[in-house]
Amino acid sequence: MKTLLVSLVSDQTIPNVQLIEEFKNQVYCYLFITTKSKKDRAEWIIKSSGISHACIKEIEVNEFSFDDIETKLDTFPFDEYERKILNLTGGTKVMVLASYEYFKELGAEIYYLTGNENEYIKLAPGRKKKVFHLNSKLNLHQYLIAYGFNVSPTSPSSISFEITQNTFNKYIEGKFLNYENVLSELRKNRSKKNIDISLIENLSNFLNEIKFIPQENNKLNRLEIKYLTGEWFEEYVAHKIQKELNLSNDEIKTGLIITKKNRNGVDIQNEMDVLFIYNDKLYTIECKTSIYITSNIDGKMERTNILKETIFKSDSLKQGFGLYVNTSIFILDDLQSNINLERAHLSNISIFDKKSIKSSTQLKDILKIK
Repeated sequence: MKTLLVSLVSDQTIPNVQLIEEFKNQVYCYLFITTKSKKDRAEWIIKSSGISHACIKEIEVNEFSFDDIETKLDTFPFDEYERKILNLTGGTKVMVLASYEYFKELGAEIYYLTGNENEYIKLAPGRKKKVFHLNSKLNLHQYLIAYGFNVSPTSPSSISFEITQNTFNKYIEGKFLNYENVLSELRKNRSKKNIDISLIENLSNFLNEIKFIPQENNKLNRLEIKYLTGEWFEEYVAHKIQKELNLSNDEIKTGLIITKKNRNGVDIQNEMDVLFIYNDKLYTIECKTSIYITSNIDGKMERTNILKETIFKSDSLKQGFGLYVNTSIFILDDLQSNINLERAHLSNISIFDKKSIKSSTQLKDILKIK
């Protein structure tokens, strides 16, 4: 039996990928009903689903014209397929209404994904609307590809969680406070392959204070430098969440470099602290040990507040991750109410400070994940 799966293409691509994954083993050919402005979305869906070598057809329609949609559909040889499946979740309202009537007359199976608890509903045929649950799960790479991102992994530090937990404890105890000069110098050297520990004043004392043992005597490599200047916090958060939610390595990553073209066709690159997918929903977490960056300028230590900048970055990226992205910022400072926190709230970005993180038994609880 030849089965055709029809997808209505719009900005929200994940429901398309989800139903393709659900029926992939049964489908002979895929038809994408798209528009001139959404053709790239169809390409993202195909790439994310891994069906580029399958039978793929495409119909471009005027998304606001019933007549155009019906006329274009009439040109397709639907009678060649014994079974037809329509995913009604995407497209414009006109595309949805026109497609529902057209495919209902063809006797197609029509499904709608609710976006809740991985449910999808069979709308036709039949009067009773039967509810199903998706058997397939998306991984993080699939999710990002479905929204047009190119993904470049970065190398983890390979430092044990025992050391990371100890580093977290030392930071909470205030052991980093006397070494702001040291951390400032380390940040200047983040791009170097390695540095000589003896060349930075008090660096050896700092490493002894937090009980950090380098892989090579009297040297720090690039991954260790990045780890000590903040990536330990990303690894701490990612490890805790992975264990609490029982996530696979394909479902959670730290330090991913994601790239996407803007409206002018220019590649925009961002490094993401922690990204994970749970029940096909994306969670992003920016991890900051402090809302201040301390820099040594002409021998004088100056502090710059980066909270506003962090909120702006999170909000900007949030727009490209789909309807159900959950965006959070973890900060190991005690925060007071201010205009930046109000701006984050209005943008539906959750901010958790040292008190929340320190007092929480499980990080999934403050993220309200059940």
